[in-house]
Amino acid sequence: MSKPLARWVLVPLWLLILLAAMALRGPVTWGQATPAAPAASTPIQAPVSINGETLFSVGGNEPQARAKRIQTRIQTLITRKNEVGDFTVEKVSGSYLILIGDIPVLTVTATDAQDALMKPEALAKQWGGILTDTVSKARAERNSWVQRILNPLHRSFNQLLDSLLETFPRLISAILLLFIISFGAKLVRAGVSPIVRQINLDDNLRQLITSLSFYGSWIIGLITVASVLGFQASSLVTALGVSGFVLGFAFKDILSHFLAGILLLAGRSFQIGDQILIQSYEGTVERIDLRATHLRTYDNRLVIIPNADVFTSAVVNNTQSQTRRQEFDIGIDYEANIADAQLLAFKAVKATEGVLEDPAPDVLVVELASSWITLRCRFWTDSRRANVLAVGSEARRRVKEVFDREKIYLPFNITEVRLDPKWEKSVIRALNLWRSLQGDQSVLAVGDGATSAKREEMSGRDGQETGRPKEETEAEAKEKAETALPQNPSPEAS
Repeated sequence: MSKPLARWVLVPLWLLILLAAMALRGPVTWGQATPAAPAASTPIQAPVSINGETLFSVGGNEPQARAKRIQTRIQTLITRKNEVGDFTVEKVSGSYLILIGDIPVLTVTATDAQDALMKPEALAKQWGGILTDTVSKARAERNSWVQRILNPLHRSFNQLLDSLLETFPRLISAILLLFIISFGAKLVRAGVSPIVRQINLDDNLRQLITSLSFYGSWIIGLITVASVLGFQASSLVTALGVSGFVLGFAFKDILSHFLAGILLLAGRSFQIGDQILIQSYEGTVERIDLRATHLRTYDNRLVIIPNADVFTSAVVNNTQSQTRRQEFDIGIDYEANIADAQLLAFKAVKATEGVLEDPAPDVLVVELASSWITLRCRFWTDSRRANVLAVGSEARRRVKEVFDREKIYLPFNITEVRLDPKWEKSVIRALNLWRSLQGDQSVLAVGDGATSAKREEMSGRDGQETGRPKEETEAEAKEKAETALPQNPSPEAS
């Protein structure tokens, strides 16, 4: 593989691997350094919030419990009926106690001051002012019924706005990443395709490897996008595991087509370019995707069959072998010589262009029908449909022509009709009357208990062939006189 080609293939692969590693690591805030993992003894901070608004954060050994106690005290001050005075700060054992009125609310420790990079007394005064303003504002809102209605709406709107402002950069990053993933997946597929073509694989495996590289790139990219949006990879995998059965039932058809496509490509029951018959559709395989098989019919229509239907149906592969046998039947007259007819048909078929010499063609007697002897001509050709049709048509034409030339007739279906003797004379008389009206001067006669179409000119010709007139018995002459009609009947007679 050339160096430029390797560069175009490996660069997107390394980029997708890097994105997957970032996704497994977790979301990263852009523009900031990734903070080191806190040690087990390092305290963390918990926010102190009132009505959805964060006032400040406190630390300590149990910051969550401490923040909750502070919030409870603030709510007591807000709901208090008596007036609440200004805040005061008292120093107690190296710490500073913040009181609002006569209620102690918060003790500012040296640890809090260290976290805020301020002196303890200055931090206590700052927090005291924040607490006083918050309590006064909340008490004023509580006393107004209009504020009671508007404040929850205002807080909800602020929270929604803050959430949107926080999510918007991630959303933009995810959209940009989707474009990169789309381009990268196509680039990976375009890079993998020439590589697999250089390997000694059939078309099905090449198609499978190319498709898996494309969809695999998309899976890695979507995991990365989920991580950018704030979803942890472990939580995502857990959610997919829990909802796997639900998704399996919801998308069972899509998953069955996908799995059937993989099995068809791996099993290699047919390949691209084969001519196959699936259900009622016959044509050439143009493409095998992971979802459906594309079949081009012989009248140039495109049929897209889901892979699950292909996998569960009987498939006839007409081009699995290079050769294909075809046959046709032809009927000859019983008076023809069967051996001569077989030899003539054999030579005609063998001389047809496209008929293979090995295996050699043959002509068999397969049926003694009521009106003819059936000969079956069998021969081998190339398995492609166009070749089968063209060679078969030419072989039939040649056999017909050689039979015509050698006076071997292809008889029509002969039907013999027998009449009841008591109705035979009446039927013959009616037929003779009808034929005379049509201008036909020949006369039908009654045979020995059966109807036979014998023309008078036939008997005359037979007499000429034997050199003497044909002799008639007295019974035959009498019967002919009874059934015959005058040559030119007068109007009165008719």
